[in-house]
Amino acid sequence: MPEGGPAARSSRELSTWELLRPTPALAQETGEDEGALFAEAHDRLAEGLLAPVAALIGLGALLLGGFSRFGVWRQVILAIVLVVVVNGVEQAALQTVRDDASLWPLTYLPATMGFGIAALLLWLAARPRQAAREVLA
Repeated sequence: MPEGGPAARSSRELSTWELLRPTPALAQETGEDEGALFAEAHDRLAEGLLAPVAALIGLGALLLGGFSRFGVWRQVILAIVLVVVVNGVEQAALQTVRDDASLWPLTYLPATMGFGIAALLLWLAARPRQAAREVLA
């Protein structure tokens, strides 16, 4: 068997702390530029925000509906569509950041948009009569 030397690590093997403070030596070891490593760190942080976003969108959509003997399938479909939209924005933002690492703040756009959608759904659910009057007026 050939002798193995110290293998170069990929950006997926590095800790987030290392990625937040990339050095030229780390960039040379991974074969990526420092901006791409920094963008990878922010992508990891932003991905963690998407789980509560999905849960809050689901909760807000379910709270929008009142009692119906036909069930809550409309609210479930609304929640699924909204989560798919947030994931579509995530993929677009991720591709944009991979093309130009200096645009790393875009990695937080899907989470921000998702929290905004969830806040709107929860606000509408808290004021059903007011919302209906505003829509009808």
